Amino acid sequence: MKVEIQVTVEVQTALCIGSGVSASTLGIDRLTLKNHNGNLLIPGSALKGKLRMGCEQILKTLKVRICQSPNPASMCPHYFWIHDNRENEEERYCPICEIFGSPWSESPLEFADLVWWDGEEWKKHKTDVRPGIAISRSRGVVEEDKLFYTETSPPDAKPRFAGDIHGYLKDNKQIALMLTGLKDIRAFGNSKSRGLGWSDVSCDLISPDLTDEEIADAMKGWTNGQNT
Repeated sequence: MKVEIQVTVEVQTALCIGSGVSASTLGIDRLTLKNHNGNLLIPGSALKGKLRMGCEQILKTLKVRICQSPNPASMCPHYFWIHDNRENEEERYCPICEIFGSPWSESPLEFADLVWWDGEEWKKHKTDVRPGIAISRSRGVVEEDKLFYTETSPPDAKPRFAGDIHGYLKDNKQIALMLTGLKDIRAFGNSKSRGLGWSDVSCDLISPDLTDEEIADAMKGWTNGQNT
């Protein structure tokens, strides 16, 4: 069935989504990710990774068998072929890989980038530069010459990011799992232990049209012992 979920993330603290590059001429060691307009964003891949991890934890708690990501050798379709000798390839994909894909199977969903969406409001906020120091875990002291600088969103801006997830899923159980996993996400980006990226996530199911009761009933389907 066709699925569309609108996702909104309100970041409560400063946010840094590492871009993988630095600005040595400015003395910034880690730049935060932006689009071509200079607008801060949370990439769809980050949303997908967070959601997959959350859904895995939910199903493990409910004792639903899933493969062992992220090692490709222990993911579907190999996992159930090795452990259960399932010859039918369609039966060798766990609920997580059916939704999010695996190295051998593409996900039926597309995860759009989440962009700071408050009109032109984001242009009023310049990014902040936050200093940090490296700690030696073995000695428990500050390491010498390890001062670094990270670019973040302004700590008081509370930016709101919006995007969508769309594609096709098999049934209402998969939709209910996705919605539950989205509501469990608490943070994005780098340096979460330093207080960055803590967020409130909300979602709106655009399609199909399901009531809260239907979603709750579908989620209960994961507790009835059915497995792949």
